[in-house]
Amino acid sequence: KPINDAGDIDPDCLNLSISKPGVCNVYVGTILDDPVVVADFDSANPGFCDVAEPDSSWCPTSRLNSFASGFDSVGVYVSIRHQHLTGFVFGSSSRTISDITVMQLEPEVN
Repeated sequence: KPINDAGDIDPDCLNLSISKPGVCNVYVGTILDDPVVVADFDSANPGFCDVAEPDSSWCPTSRLNSFASGFDSVGVYVSIRHQHLTGFVFGSSSRTISDITVMQLEPEVN
């Protein structure tokens, strides 16, 4: 969730370690590799947004997306560390690739 109208993301959300209540959910690769956890992203699932779930800090059902209440924006930050396999071109080092985008939520049709 951006912290201002310029779309800036809370720095605590970019440190890639923990989610921040009411502000962001942090998903690390091990969470996304677990099919049981990924199944919990389904809003029809009884575990959706439970305290132990990865989406509980900023639950999708609490986001504003209607003409009556207004619209939240959502930021997506992706950071990936790539380890070079052969070391032939870039040496044996690794490289971090990251990007961020912020979008306004679309209205929900009732």
